[in-house]
Amino acid sequence: MLLFVSASAQIQVVAVSPRSQQLDTPMNPEISITFDRSINPGDITPQTFKVFGRWTGVINGIWSLVENDQKVVFQPQMSFNAGEQVTVMLAKGISSPSGDTLEKGYAWQFWIKPNRTTLKINEIQRITVRRPGEGHVQTYGAHAADVNGDGYTDYMVPNEVSNDVRMFINDGNGQYSNFTVHPLTGAARPSTNESGDFNNDGFVDFMVGSTQNNRVHVLLGDGTGGFSAINSLTAGMGVRGLTLLDVNGDAEFDAVTANRNANNLSLFIGDGNGGFAEAITISTSLFQETGIFSADANNDGIFDIFVGAFGGNEIALFLGDGEGNLTLSDRTPLTGSSWMIATGDIN
Repeated sequence: MLLFVSASAQIQVVAVSPRSQQLDTPMNPEISITFDRSINPGDITPQTFKVFGRWTGVINGIWSLVENDQKVVFQPQMSFNAGEQVTVMLAKGISSPSGDTLEKGYAWQFWIKPNRTTLKINEIQRITVRRPGEGHVQTYGAHAADVNGDGYTDYMVPNEVSNDVRMFINDGNGQYSNFTVHPLTGAARPSTNESGDFNNDGFVDFMVGSTQNNRVHVLLGDGTGGFSAINSLTAGMGVRGLTLLDVNGDAEFDAVTANRNANNLSLFIGDGNGGFAEAITISTSLFQETGIFSADANNDGIFDIFVGAFGGNEIALFLGDGEGNLTLSDRTPLTGSSWMIATGDIN
């Protein structure tokens, strides 16, 4: 995949593999990135080159530099799940022997090829999310991930009435008979959620937004299916959408929420230690921001975001600059109200 090369003191990326938004990647792919000049081998570390599977979690592997140290090759030590989205993030500051640097970092995403199947779906099990004798909890939303590193997919569900999340651990046979309850203090109908590794300990963490107030909870995984800490952030009112991305090129997960009641976005910069800076409010001129999704819309290696305006019947694109800024670029009208957004290369 050819990207761009220019005469500059900045290191440029000329190719990545798998290509950005590739849909048919094998489950154990070789991941590589090629630069326009040699780089310092010591600059490629687990802190500057990160691979994260949305369901698999943090991916460890082996790096090698080839082609006169212009190409970094990463071989994962475990396979991804079929149909999984994979994110690769490189940190700014990677340098060449002459002192040139990758000034804004670089990131791209691709998808693992799904297995072929029919469209027939049969119910094989019904799992309760309530404790014995418990009343209505109203589960709304779910997220699957391997939270204890045993290679099996677990899942977490937020509950709007009980204001908690419940973690179900896979027993290795596809059964989820037991769960643990984790209250979210100050939550008001938590729903929208995503996963990442916010403190670089290799364990899956979660972020959950509340639809009826301005709370966003950060749940730091402990690697066993529990949480070492649960903290909260303050966003705009009515957190309906949530996406994770790297907005400032440090290869750490940041977050942006779509706040329907406040009619704005909130940007949280992650510090890589599990903390997030106070929200930066992004005014959009949209109406009832609800759906949100991050992707690289212009193929520059920097995350952008798509935002759906539920009340305004439109989708807007905000381009990232790699320095923590997101700027409105385009708006597209819809025939209905946008609730959720997904992106991909459909042609």
